[in-house]
Amino acid sequence: WIEVFRHRGRAWDGREFPETRLPDFLANHNSANLVGAFFGGTNYNRDSLSPWTRYCVEILDTALPDVTTASRFTEGGPPSTSPFADYLSCWGGTCHCAVVEDRMVMSRPLEQIKAECPGATKGGSPCNCSAAGSAQSQRFTGGASIPLPVSTGIYAFPPKGPYPSPSMADAPATAMWFSHPEGGLCPPGAAVGEGGCTWRLDPAAFTVAEWELTEAGVFNNTMPYHSEAWSLVNAGFARHVFDAVAPPCGIASRPWPPPEKPREGECCWSIPSCDGARAEVCPKRKQTEPCQDESTCTGSCGGRWCPNRLANFV
Repeated sequence: WIEVFRHRGRAWDGREFPETRLPDFLANHNSANLVGAFFGGTNYNRDSLSPWTRYCVEILDTALPDVTTASRFTEGGPPSTSPFADYLSCWGGTCHCAVVEDRMVMSRPLEQIKAECPGATKGGSPCNCSAAGSAQSQRFTGGASIPLPVSTGIYAFPPKGPYPSPSMADAPATAMWFSHPEGGLCPPGAAVGEGGCTWRLDPAAFTVAEWELTEAGVFNNTMPYHSEAWSLVNAGFARHVFDAVAPPCGIASRPWPPPEKPREGECCWSIPSCDGARAEVCPKRKQTEPCQDESTCTGSCGGRWCPNRLANFV
């Protein structure tokens, strides 16, 4: 299982949508892990009611060859085997070979981007992917490895300002973006791998409004803007907000929040309140052993449950 987040708001280019207050689809859309969602690069809509949604996605356990976007190749290393395919840039319900801007978010070397995206003049310029890589990405969940902090000035190409971020050297990629191809989506009721499908969505999704996150400190903290610390603090605050409403992925069928642990105590009889609890009215004997849990004590045993009183009994 992977935990992913998606914000439904304006597009990166400022286009308006008729409805931005309901959770979005994942099929043929992009999402991100916690840090990838809240480092600040996916929040285009300042509408306080725009929704952030946490989804759980089960993906096929596989090893895909020659992956470039979910590996150290992003930072100049060789292609590698990965559980994720190459990341696709998705918009309007269609996914494409990753565009220039997304490659710069991944901090790919500029010479590499120039080779992959000939004639690029802006962040939205298209790029070329191999036929084999594209076919793989249209069936399997794609992943993009993003080192922090993300470089600024990446809407233009070549980018304006320092690139990649000068403080990024040797930093592990803590942020991830994902693409979810409709061609690999399992039909309702099918298990991952059945009929060749490669990913399925847990039916339970959890949504929090933008204002709830900003009120908790997300995108609203005192760390230097767009620094790695700012990104990680955003993610920490978001983690706290979502943990209050959503169970960890893979256990959605369990009760949430988890049931409270039983209160330790004693079953007592013939007292109006626990202030009068004493060993003689709260006996722990073989005959009263079945009554030594709260629900049974107050139910079939007809007693009064006095929690954590044993140490005070005299």
